[in-house]
Amino acid sequence: MKTVNPLEILSFLQNNGDKTLTEIKNHLNEDLKKPVVLYHLRRLLDAGKITRDGMKYSFFNNNQINLIKVPFFGEFKAGMDAKFRDNENPDSFVALKPNDIKGYKPQDLFVVSVSGDSMTPTLQDGNMLLCKKVDGEKPQDEEIGLFRVFGEELKIKRFKKIGGKSVLWSDNFNNYHPIPIDNQLTYIGKMISVIG
Repeated sequence: MKTVNPLEILSFLQNNGDKTLTEIKNHLNEDLKKPVVLYHLRRLLDAGKITRDGMKYSFFNNNQINLIKVPFFGEFKAGMDAKFRDNENPDSFVALKPNDIKGYKPQDLFVVSVSGDSMTPTLQDGNMLLCKKVDGEKPQDEEIGLFRVFGEELKIKRFKKIGGKSVLWSDNFNNYHPIPIDNQLTYIGKMISVIG
């Protein structure tokens, strides 16, 4: 099995311009799994060697704009909500351009990745979401956010009011039922945008 050499990724981007994850994977080896390539891309982003704009990765030229580091917490795991408050122990960091953070303060933001298909077609498995920490805020109707329900694992869902009741809604509603929440809800973060 071919291993990934980060220098090969850097050289490919430097010589060929902006490329998507799939294009990079296919250049390295079509049989590679995307998470393997994504792992190396995240490390290169953390090191400031490359940048990402939407779905495209680019070689970072020192003459370009300053990047902003935002904590990345990976996929959701139980007990992680406390980390989001103070950006404690992130899995890594994501380097974003100033216009990517949409005017928010960097210290109020974090990035997570979507796991599963409950929010398709709006969100896909593996999407990276830029989220804003919410301190005491209430979710708004139709807002997509990161929630803890009944003290269980974290979930990305759409907050909805239906017939005077609050529910967490999966956009893939044919396969997932709404979750009635009443007062058993901790609102962790508001989705700002999909960044990858």
